[in-house]
Amino acid sequence: MQSFLRNIPFFYDLSIDARRTVIQHNSKLIGTYNSMFIVRETNALDNSAYFLGCCNIYGQENLNLFKKFISQLEQNGIIFKLMLIVVAFAGNCSIVVPDYSDNFSTIENTISLNRIQDILVTMLWKYLNYQYGFLGAIKCFNSFIRFILNMIQPFCKSTVTQHTDMVETIIENTSRSLTIND
Repeated sequence: MQSFLRNIPFFYDLSIDARRTVIQHNSKLIGTYNSMFIVRETNALDNSAYFLGCCNIYGQENLNLFKKFISQLEQNGIIFKLMLIVVAFAGNCSIVVPDYSDNFSTIENTISLNRIQDILVTMLWKYLNYQYGFLGAIKCFNSFIRFILNMIQPFCKSTVTQHTDMVETIIENTSRSLTIND
């Protein structure tokens, strides 16, 4: 994702902290979104070895979800890339898991990030209007937002599951240590 963002001049309008935060908060979604596009464009799921490998690594249920998302991708590659850039510069496209070992710093350059977001969304909107007309642009933009929110949902579920598992492990280990000490 960093090499992708480095090729976009807006990336250098942000402070170092803002760049790091954007990458940290959006990397999972951008990576997933981009990989779906690559898999679709290369017809990778039609390759039996790739398909079986994905089933073994990710499981059939996750692969079915992945295929469902791929079928919903925007067919126009230019619009897809514009949408990818919009998501890359979003304030946050993931569930935030605080890292208490890291120093908290605020994005000093929030105005720059908002300006970049405004430019990118305006550019996407104008292109959608040009391609599909006003009503078509509304439908496409609506489906894009719905798609992104649906993609974020599995990340949230897995993060909540990981957090729940971690809490249960802590409780179990604490109970064991108290039992052993008694």
